[in-house]
Amino acid sequence: MVLETTQALVLEIREYRETSLLITLLTPEHGRLGAVARGARRPKSSLACLLQPFNLLQARLSLSSAGGLANLNGADLLCQPAYSRAAAQGALARIAYAALAAEVLAQSQENDPHSEELFWIAKAFFAGLEAAEHPGSFALTGLFEILAALGYAPHLGPVVSPSSSPGKKWYVDTVGGTLRGPDVPAGPNDFPLSGADLEALRRVCASTVTGPEPLPLVSKRSGRTLMRLVIRLFEVQLECSLRGARFLEEMVLGSPSGP
Repeated sequence: MVLETTQALVLEIREYRETSLLITLLTPEHGRLGAVARGARRPKSSLACLLQPFNLLQARLSLSSAGGLANLNGADLLCQPAYSRAAAQGALARIAYAALAAEVLAQSQENDPHSEELFWIAKAFFAGLEAAEHPGSFALTGLFEILAALGYAPHLGPVVSPSSSPGKKWYVDTVGGTLRGPDVPAGPNDFPLSGADLEALRRVCASTVTGPEPLPLVSKRSGRTLMRLVIRLFEVQLECSLRGARFLEEMVLGSPSGP
C-alpha cells in the first residue's frame, strides 16, 4: 500500500457493509477515485460529519499498487459550502447545480489525463457557487467548463452570425459537438438553439469559473435551454460509453474463446 495525503472533493457517498462508507473522491493526482471509509458510520467516528457531498478534504489515503479501492484513513475539513448544510433561500437550486456537476465528475475516468485540470475547475465551482449572485449563470459556465475538460463540449467554430439569420434555428450535434447552421437539415442527435441561445452559449463557453473576468449573465429563457443542452450532452456521452461497453461484452464475453 502507498500512503498519500492529498486534497479531495467528495462527489458521492454510499453505505458499505455494516459500518463503512463507499465514497467517490476527485483528486488532482488521480482524478476520480473510489475509497472505503471503514467504520465511518459508527456513532463515534470522526469521519461521519466530514464525508458530505461537495466538501473539500485533506485526505489521508492508502492506495493499492494493484489499483482498486483506496482506504480513507483520515481527513481534515478544508471547506464546506454553506448551501450544502443550510435551508437558506436559493440553497436548493445551488445544491441541484452542484449535484449535477458531481454526477458528471463521478463518471470521469480514474487517472484521467486531465485530472488536475478537472480538480481545480471543480474546486472553484463548488466553492464559487456559494457566493455567486446569479447561481444559474455561474453553474452554466462551470458545467460547460467541466464538460470541455472532459471532451464533451460543443465546438463553436466560425459560422455565420445568428444576427444574419434572424428567427432561424441553429443545431448542436450532441454526439460530435459540431454546430450546424440553419440551412443544414437537422439530424437525429441535433439539439436546436435560437440565435439568442447560440450567442449565450458562445459567451458561456468563452468564460471560466477559475478566471478573473466577470461571468456572463444568461437570460432565464436561454439558461433553461442551455441547461437542457448540458444534460443532453452528458446523457449522449453515457449512452455512447454504454454502447461501447455492450459491443465489448458481445465481442469478448460472447465469443467461444472469451473468458
